[in-house]
Amino acid sequence: MNEFLLLALLVATLLVLLIVGAILLWRARPSRFIRRFLLVLLAMELLLALAQPGLLAAEAAPLQWHLNLGGEYRLAVAMAAAQLLMAGVAALVFATRLGWRAADGRLPAPAYRLFWFLLGAGFLFLALDEYFVIHETNRPLWRALYLLAGLVMGLPAALLLATSQGRRREYALLLIGIAMMAASAVVLDSLLDAMVRIGSDCAGPDWLATACRAFSAQKPWWDLLEEMAELVGVTLALGALLLLAQKVLPAQAPDAGRLAAWTRASVLVPLTGALAVAAYGAWLWLTPAVQLHFSSERVLVEYLDGDLALLGYRLEGAPASPGERVEVILYWQARRALPEPSLFVSLHALVGPNFDSIAQDDDPQLGTLLPSTAFLPGMIVHKTMNLDLPQDAPTGHHGLMLRVWTGEPPWTHTTGIDVSATDRQLLNPDAVLFAGLDVVDEG
Repeated sequence: MNEFLLLALLVATLLVLLIVGAILLWRARPSRFIRRFLLVLLAMELLLALAQPGLLAAEAAPLQWHLNLGGEYRLAVAMAAAQLLMAGVAALVFATRLGWRAADGRLPAPAYRLFWFLLGAGFLFLALDEYFVIHETNRPLWRALYLLAGLVMGLPAALLLATSQGRRREYALLLIGIAMMAASAVVLDSLLDAMVRIGSDCAGPDWLATACRAFSAQKPWWDLLEEMAELVGVTLALGALLLLAQKVLPAQAPDAGRLAAWTRASVLVPLTGALAVAAYGAWLWLTPAVQLHFSSERVLVEYLDGDLALLGYRLEGAPASPGERVEVILYWQARRALPEPSLFVSLHALVGPNFDSIAQDDDPQLGTLLPSTAFLPGMIVHKTMNLDLPQDAPTGHHGLMLRVWTGEPPWTHTTGIDVSATDRQLLNPDAVLFAGLDVVDEG
């Protein structure tokens, strides 16, 4: 299947999802706020899909990395987490503002309220998982838990759909959203992983090997489809929750000094999403810059004629005793977009006149969260590295040496990047003695 057909498949799938959602929304008669809010979200998702590498994107490499749906700690992740957070807030607001005797269909009032509380808590946990990658600790276990949770939430929603007298369109939209999330995040993700695992060596009969190689080449497209389906599913579920809130929550406040419940919900939900994206931006962009300014030792080590610079560092756990770990936080800045290949970093603690290494840390990524090719110009990026001092480490003041390099796994041969300018001592053109570490007796 060529790239044009894959693009056509992706666009057709997204259009089908959008048309289904639009029909359901139109028949549910949403307010102007809900209609505009969801249309903005769906339009952003379509633009995000078209901005993926290999489709219509023509952005610089750093921006493509941040827009790519196929990884963690990216702007697309912030958008997904923000929508999950908004859905959780909408469900919890809906639950807290219901009357004690409120019910629908054949669900009694306690079960009805509990359903919305659990649904809201579930969306909030998914938002945290999107940010902090909790499911990566044991993916098969979390997939099973998520599938079970989806079934638990889907059964009351299906009962409400079958027995409600006036809100079936909203429950249908909610079920479609939950089903799309489960099908993409659990079923399709597991299937893709299984296909990669089984066909990793592309062995077997010729037809199987050919299919395996074709799938390996096209897997990024299927990953994109999986992520987009999950994102659209969250949007549809969020739309259903807002539609329900619009129908059920009072539009008039009991007294003139208070906002109506629906007015508060319509303000709180988008505000929560905006704050989530702002928090992500502050965490990724602002926090390292503030740490560099207020709590780091300033240095200047430039590479690539000044395109990349080490501007500061901080030592956590220093002075240290033999056998202890010292965290070294480095603060990098790219003045321009950095070229391929990705840059790696090595850190050494050196002793003696021959500068013998007693501890080191090598990392195939220049930033803690970002590779060097994702550094946006002007952005401050931090990197945390660990030096585990041996039990027989001599006491005294030892130099810390930094080396930036490129290479290919298993990295038996590497190419160092020469230092362009620095205010510190150079040991070699690609090795700089940028700081010192005091090692003291335990007593």
